[in-house]
Amino acid sequence: MLLWCPEKETTGILPRTILYRSKLSISLETACHVEEIAGSDESDRGKQRKRNQKVELMSERRVIERMRVSGITLPAGRESKLYKQVQGESTHPTSDEMGEKATGALMRTRGWHQELQNLQRRFAAHEFAKAQGMIPGDDGIKPRGAKLTAEYSRLRELEGNIKHVLKRADVTEQLLQEYFEIDALNAQAHNLPSDDPQRHSLLQEIQGRKEKHQARVDSSKSQLGREEYANFKQDRKAFWQNPPLLMWDRRKVDPLRAYDEEFHPQTGLCLLDIEPKQPHPFPLSQEEGNLFATLLTVLWHNPKDNLAALDQIAPGAFDALVPKVPALTDPNRGGEWDVRELPINRLTPEMVYGLTKAWMDWPFKPDAAVLLPPRQVDR
Repeated sequence: MLLWCPEKETTGILPRTILYRSKLSISLETACHVEEIAGSDESDRGKQRKRNQKVELMSERRVIERMRVSGITLPAGRESKLYKQVQGESTHPTSDEMGEKATGALMRTRGWHQELQNLQRRFAAHEFAKAQGMIPGDDGIKPRGAKLTAEYSRLRELEGNIKHVLKRADVTEQLLQEYFEIDALNAQAHNLPSDDPQRHSLLQEIQGRKEKHQARVDSSKSQLGREEYANFKQDRKAFWQNPPLLMWDRRKVDPLRAYDEEFHPQTGLCLLDIEPKQPHPFPLSQEEGNLFATLLTVLWHNPKDNLAALDQIAPGAFDALVPKVPALTDPNRGGEWDVRELPINRLTPEMVYGLTKAWMDWPFKPDAAVLLPPRQVDR
């Protein structure tokens, strides 16, 4: 089914970042696959939050490779800016090249980037002076007591912004690298038998490295927002899952670029292709399907953003249900060794199906109708 819809309404249907993944996204994933056929460029989508640029570049490279294998090309003028950027790369970009391109893309997401470029060009062209009493082109020391010109003051301010952004990006990358080294150890420990001495040794090492990592995160508060770091971390984990968690990262082709002036009235629209699929391998009865929707609703409306919310739904639910769902603790299936660290918006359909089945078998479960506020039960 092809569907035109406003861009702002596609955020929950086909999220491009874990931040926007919702119960609607998970419900759709169980019954269909969604592809964006046409839409405006990502950089033109107003105030929507965007992912770490390194993840965006990796995602774009993957879809371009899929298109190459399938023999698909985009018409001239319909390519996204990111598509053009990746197409201009060397065949096998190095890690340093990836970092440089990610930093460049990060700069371009800042609203003041164009202003900075204009001021740098004008200063280099001697269109304004450094300070009062100085002639344009004189880059010497300003006279004592002379004030900097408004343009040069703004130029220095924006150049300071760049240093701050680059420092922040560097701290973020170092912390992410540390985190994923620990994550790799988690996966290694998970794959060892429970009675293997090496597993016990790995768990001890993991705990020590986690404590040091958290201390570094806490000490970096002034340079890195905790929420921003958490979003970067979860976006990257979601991308490296096999298959990637977001349907956007599983797209077969890059969307055709559309422009607002091509619609009347001028507005941002997206063309979505919604393809139904069988709910295999997790078929549910009607009663289980209703419970699946209820659990999603309750978890998403709970103040806690992780599976600790289960105990607020029903006392003892966490200890009773989680051990029955192996995917929750399996790093190879998107789980976390410490399942309490698994955010609700990283739950996979397999995990929610597992929780649904475990709930149905739980002898002490409350009636599903009492889980929702009255106004939600009536819907």
